[in-house]
Amino acid sequence: MTLMPLNASASVSVIPSEAYLSPSNNEVIFTVLNQTEHALFFSFDLTPWQGSGVTTASDEQMMLATRALSLSSSTRRVPANGKVQVTVALNQNTVSELGLFRLNLNWHSNEEETTQLSLTHSLPVFVTEDNAKPRVHYRTAVHGDNHFLILENHGKKPAHINAYRWQDGEAIPFYAYAWPGMTRYFKLPKGGEGELTLNASGIGWTYSDDALQYVSIY
Repeated sequence: MTLMPLNASASVSVIPSEAYLSPSNNEVIFTVLNQTEHALFFSFDLTPWQGSGVTTASDEQMMLATRALSLSSSTRRVPANGKVQVTVALNQNTVSELGLFRLNLNWHSNEEETTQLSLTHSLPVFVTEDNAKPRVHYRTAVHGDNHFLILENHGKKPAHINAYRWQDGEAIPFYAYAWPGMTRYFKLPKGGEGELTLNASGIGWTYSDDALQYVSIY
């Protein structure tokens, strides 16, 4: 997986910006960078996340309650221009269903401040079975002057789409998740001509899985 930083604010960055865990790849270390001239006080927690109408067969709340998925620390002080590492670990040997979680970060400059005065951000954490892969299938449609992306994922692993391009043109930033077993529809911010190619985190520029005949799976 490519480790991309998250610029949560002008003062804080996190690497990586998302994580995929499985029984054979059961730990990820998040590095939090404090880029200010004063200490920051952080709190961390894990919560279930259902993204864009997605439901899963996993009981994410039970996994957290039994520490099947755990966090190494809940609070940390990070010095000025310093960093801290927080580990998320999967503590079970088998996974049969996709699990969706968020790692939530909350920070402030005064240890006595309440969370209402704090800055917050969260990052996706996915739990999959071993060797789970996305199988991204997509096509475009035109309605009037607008171009639309019809996006499917026939695999067992979510795919984070971060850009697209027409033919060999410039990359256009775009944010979407291809969820397993779902069909999603997006209006593209910029139209174009020719073949569309998507860029996915950890995969790179990927063509549609043309081995699959297009049939809506939602």
